[in-house]
Amino acid sequence: MFKKFSSEDVSAQNQVKASVQRKIRQSIVEEYPGLELVLDDLLPKKSPLIVVKCQNHLNLVVVNDVPLFFNLRDGPYMPTLRLLHQCKVFYCFTGYVMLCIKVFRFVACYAFTI
Repeated sequence: MFKKFSSEDVSAQNQVKASVQRKIRQSIVEEYPGLELVLDDLLPKKSPLIVVKCQNHLNLVVVNDVPLFFNLRDGPYMPTLRLLHQCKVFYCFTGYVMLCIKVFRFVACYAFTI
């Protein structure tokens, strides 16, 4: 049904500069204003933020070897399912959670079929 995600699907993995990290944090705060209180816990300023570029224009935001957000073709950053289950803040976006699950399934199906 689904192929497993392997290291062959990753095309680049880079630690981002502080300015890019601020831009990512700012775009996440603009998309999820309720997340502003816990964003320092999720994306600490001292720990390295790594952007993993995968096939089919998929970007993963990784902190401490844990993927937290993803986006497709410079679109909005969406939380991973793991982050949705960990953060209670996202429960106020119940309609959005269902949309995220549908989009995540679509991206996973699209990424693994090509």
